[in-house]
Amino acid sequence: MILDKNGCRPFDETARDLPLEKVQLMLSWESEKAVKAQNKKVLAALTGYGNANDAYHQTASSPEGTGAYLAMEKALKISG
Repeated sequence: MILDKNGCRPFDETARDLPLEKVQLMLSWESEKAVKAQNKKVLAALTGYGNANDAYHQTASSPEGTGAYLAMEKALKISG
C-alpha cells in the first residue's frame, strides 16, 4: 500500500510511493584491525543494534512509539 501505481515520482507532492532514494544513507564500516593498521581516526563505533516492529501501521509509528522503544532497548542490551 506504500507503492504508487503511477511509478516513481520523487518530486511530485501527490506521489504515494516510498522510493529508496528518499530514505538512503551511506556508511562505511571498517574493522578495528583495519583502522589501526591505517592509523585512521575513529569517528563513531557501532556497539549495538536493534530492530523491532510494533505492527501498528505500514507507514506510521504507534502513538506510544513501541517499535522505536523496543529497537533501542535491544540495541542497549547488545551494546552492554
